[in-house]
Amino acid sequence: MNDPGALHFWDADLTFARHMGSALAIGSSNAPDGTTTLGIAWDVYLLYGRGDQEIEKPGFWMHQLDVETAPRFDPAVLASRAQEMLRQ
Repeated sequence: MNDPGALHFWDADLTFARHMGSALAIGSSNAPDGTTTLGIAWDVYLLYGRGDQEIEKPGFWMHQLDVETAPRFDPAVLASRAQEMLRQ
C-alpha cells in the first residue's frame, strides 16, 4: 500500500503474528499451499480508528484464512470500511 499513513512491518520470527493470532481468536487454518498454521495471524488486514490504543482490538479486520472469526477479504469492502473510518 503506497500511503504515508500506512505502516508495514516484517515479523520474521512470527512473534507478532502469534500474538495477534491469539488476540483475534485465530485457530488452526489451512494455508493455500496445503500446510496448516496454528493460531498465526497472516494475510490479515487490520483497520484501526482514530485514537484506538489497543493493537489487539482493531476496529475492523478481514483475512484470507480458513477461519470464521471475521469477514473474508474483499478489497471493495475493506476500502469502504477504511474510508468510513477515516471520516470519523
